Parts: sequence; C-alpha cells; structure tokens
Amino acid sequence: MLRGRGFTLLELVLVIVLLGILSITAYGRWGGTSEASAATARDQLLTRLRLVQLQNMNEPGLSSDSTARCSWLRIDVDRFVTVQTSGRPDTCATPAAQSSMTTTALQQGGQLILDGVTMALSGSTAFALHFDRMGRPLGVCSNGCVLIVGSNGQSRQITINAQGYMEAD
Repeated sequence: MLRGRGFTLLELVLVIVLLGILSITAYGRWGGTSEASAATARDQLLTRLRLVQLQNMNEPGLSSDSTARCSWLRIDVDRFVTVQTSGRPDTCATPAAQSSMTTTALQQGGQLILDGVTMALSGSTAFALHFDRMGRPLGVCSNGCVLIVGSNGQSRQITINAQGYMEAD
C-alpha cells in the first residue's frame, strides 16, 4: 500500500474552500471597490441633495423677508458640503469654494470627502446647487441636469429634472 503519498479528499476539499474564501475577500477589496465606491458616493450625494431641496422648500422667510436664507450643496471635485446663505432663493449669493471656507463652516455644513471618487456636472467639477420654494432646481440645473459620480472607471448618475425630481441610475 502507498500510504503517505498524495492528499486525502478531506484535505483537498479544505484547500479548495480556503482558496474560495480568499478569492472572494480579494475581489471585494480590489475588484469591486470602484463600483461600490461610486454607488455609495452617489447615494450619499442624492441624500444630501434631497436634504438641501427640503431645506429650501421649508424655509419660513417670505420673499420680502430680509432673514430669508437659502441652502446650497457646494461640490468641489471629491467633496461636498451644505452651505447656508442669506437672501431669497432666486437672488442669494453662490457660496465660495470649500478651500476658502473656515473649518467651522465646513464642520457645520457636514463636509464629506470621498476618497477616490469624483463628481462632475457638464464637465465642471466645482459647482453649487440649490432649489426654489417649490423644490425646483435653480441656476446650473434649472432646465434639468445629470451629475456624474465616478471611481476608477466606474460611474453612476443622478438625474435632476426641471421640476426637481431626482433619480439615481
């Protein structure tokens, strides 16, 4: 009898199971991260856009009220922050780039930095979005727009139509 040569069936099955677990772990770390990153960033951006839209729709200041404010979502390449400015939604000032904001303002606005993810609107990677009292987009998205969220060749989209409805792909 040739005992001691070769592997038992149990040893072979155990090695195959361990290789399977290792390959799934490796794919999750290196193969699937860009798609997951883009999808996660898209969802975070969509949530914050809806928050800014609701803040503008629920602003108590009347159009003639000097205490009226409007909420913006300021996006700069790989980060976004919510910013409050004074004035009516149709005339309030566009917020400055995040690089010129104070640390306190960025913390209050809930700045989110997305590592390895970029955001763009019509080729521009620095822009600000806000909405009127009816939830319709103003400024660069007043006729509708598509936001692209990308990570390592993978991209996701958020479509905002002229009536303020937002949809993620």
